[in-house]
Amino acid sequence: MATLLPKLSIKSQDYLSDPLDISTTSRIDVITDPTEFGRATVTTTVNKTLMPTNSYYSYVYIKVLEGTNRTDFITVNIGLLSNIKIRVGEFLFIPLINAQTVKAIAVGGICKVEYGYWSRSEA
Repeated sequence: MATLLPKLSIKSQDYLSDPLDISTTSRIDVITDPTEFGRATVTTTVNKTLMPTNSYYSYVYIKVLEGTNRTDFITVNIGLLSNIKIRVGEFLFIPLINAQTVKAIAVGGICKVEYGYWSRSEA
């Protein structure tokens, strides 16, 4: 068993009349296998598998590190859905039920991504 401590912090001085300051941390116990963390190149021609079909409840992290152009982005497909857009510098961290596959394809130009997934022992 391993532990992840994801933290989300959202701050703004000029979004509302009062400063915005939201912060939350969670403790997630995950199994150490199967796990993958690394970097990959996502092209505009072929969907790149970032997480094969998961057997367990999983957490997925994806960040677009760079693109050929500043306006490049990736679309992320979870199962048959492709409604997530991540631009250069943006990221996601989401929980997924089991029996999902995560793939990405670049739009505009080739993108470099950092990604990882971790699973819990329950389905």
